[in-house]
Amino acid sequence: MTVEAAELKLHLTEYLRQAGKTGEAITICEDQRPLAVLTALPAPTQTGNGNLIDRLLASPIPAPHFQPLTRDQIYGRH
Repeated sequence: MTVEAAELKLHLTEYLRQAGKTGEAITICEDQRPLAVLTALPAPTQTGNGNLIDRLLASPIPAPHFQPLTRDQIYGRH
């Protein structure tokens, strides 16, 4: 699904619910140029150990040039 930023701003709650419910990615555009992709986070693990950082690290990264931070970088360990 593709939506203009102004439309998203007006109806943000509905789009967030839809992304969470269906898992469908929403491409956010400005003047029909893609700017960002809104996706739902993966569901927590069944064991209940899925903290936010684990869930973010497990989620797919849509941009091929983007490299996620490692756990050590997130926590400032060198």
